[in-house]
Amino acid sequence: MGHTLWVLGDSTVSAFNDNYYMPRYGYGTALPMFFNDELEVKNLAISGTSSKSFTTRDNYRLFLEGMKPGDFIMLGFGHNDEKHGDVTFTSGSGDKDTEGSFANRLYTSYIKPALENDVTPILITPTVRWVEDGVYKGSDIHITADGDYPEAER
Repeated sequence: MGHTLWVLGDSTVSAFNDNYYMPRYGYGTALPMFFNDELEVKNLAISGTSSKSFTTRDNYRLFLEGMKPGDFIMLGFGHNDEKHGDVTFTSGSGDKDTEGSFANRLYTSYIKPALENDVTPILITPTVRWVEDGVYKGSDIHITADGDYPEAER
């Protein structure tokens, strides 16, 4: 193995190995099918976490201790960052220098440590929530009263 693609995020990218009442499958599960043996995919994503709460988990420590120059980090957060009154909340407003914002959490906890270790960050804007009528707006596309989460990430 040469380098590693570290996949960090929430249920949208998680690889599930549980007996939930229905099959769950985050898109990060399929990533290894697209690479050869020169890139190892380590999917550390955890369902229910946000960019904030993930930093309290062992998987975050595994990433920080395991990354090496030439690796990549793919960030798939956003869904749970919007939850008010929860340990997962970050604001969709503000930039990388605004404490408490989604952009700041992504930068300080993931992007900056990655860049300091010559690891290439790949940011994935939050996956839209499925709606029955096919009309996507507001919180379905992660634009809430607390800000525009995809734009904060961009």
